[in-house]
Amino acid sequence: MIDSKKLNSFLSQPRRIVLTSHRGPDGDALGSTLGLSKVLKSLGHETYIILPDGFPDFISWMPGAEEVVLFSENKTRAIELLDSAELLFALDYNSPSRIGDVEPHFVASNAYKIMIDHHINPMDFCDEYLSKPEISSTSQLVYGFLESMGWEEHLSVDGMECLYAGIVTDTGSFRFRSVDVGTHRVASIFMEKGMNNAKVHQLLFDNTDASRLRLLGYCLNEKMEIFQENQTAFISLTQDELNRFNCSKGDTDGFVNYALSLKGIILAVYFVEQNGLVKLSTRSIGNLAVNRVCSELFNGGGHMNAAGGTFEGSMEDAKSFFKERVFDNLDHYFNK
Repeated sequence: MIDSKKLNSFLSQPRRIVLTSHRGPDGDALGSTLGLSKVLKSLGHETYIILPDGFPDFISWMPGAEEVVLFSENKTRAIELLDSAELLFALDYNSPSRIGDVEPHFVASNAYKIMIDHHINPMDFCDEYLSKPEISSTSQLVYGFLESMGWEEHLSVDGMECLYAGIVTDTGSFRFRSVDVGTHRVASIFMEKGMNNAKVHQLLFDNTDASRLRLLGYCLNEKMEIFQENQTAFISLTQDELNRFNCSKGDTDGFVNYALSLKGIILAVYFVEQNGLVKLSTRSIGNLAVNRVCSELFNGGGHMNAAGGTFEGSMEDAKSFFKERVFDNLDHYFNK
């Protein structure tokens, strides 16, 4: 746990603070960094957010997103901020390797470092840790951290919207098993304080363009494979198909959940060609631990019911390898 007394003492004077999150930032990565940054600014600190690369358009509405420094686009500025930071936050990642090219600069910094994250097996790379894999999202953890520090009254409605978006996207709109009473308590607090939950849902899910809907229709009609005897469904997209539909970053987020929604399916896998590799996103129901599938077979990891990994080879080889190694050994991946 984070020593709140020690941290409050350190922050008793204005500090230069940089918040970081993982490459390929999702709603929880962006929401948690923005939400915490807004509170730290209201406390009188100079804060900046550095992300390794860009985030999807459907979360770009979050208040303050336009101020995020992308390392991939402004390396000089990002390094300058990291080098001058007095406090660094690592949010929504458990290993410095997950921040890509930011890693050497984060590790070399003499700043005090704090990690807040909900992924399993955190590495030792910070000075203090708030690591709770059982919690649904880093955004939920951030609100708990604010309460422990006595800062929750400094959270504006804008900040609540950011944290709430992080919670909603990382819980599949409150449907994953990681959702607990605490998750709904935080949402309730935000609504009591004036946050419009319907507005956030509309911005996240009812703000898409025609090309994304056509791509989803193509996936469901043409690219979904159902293996009923194995209680598994695949969706796969090649680079050529992504190009054909003018696919942008984040356009396929959540597609794997449509495969998991099928009756009788407990395992869903989305395969996509990306930078010469095949990337996998997996989802499961119940005690089927897809994080073990991804860590043992696909150089990845994640949560029990939501994980990802990569495969070096062709799309067909990736799917064949998955079927050969997982279908006949599915019992091995159940948590007893």
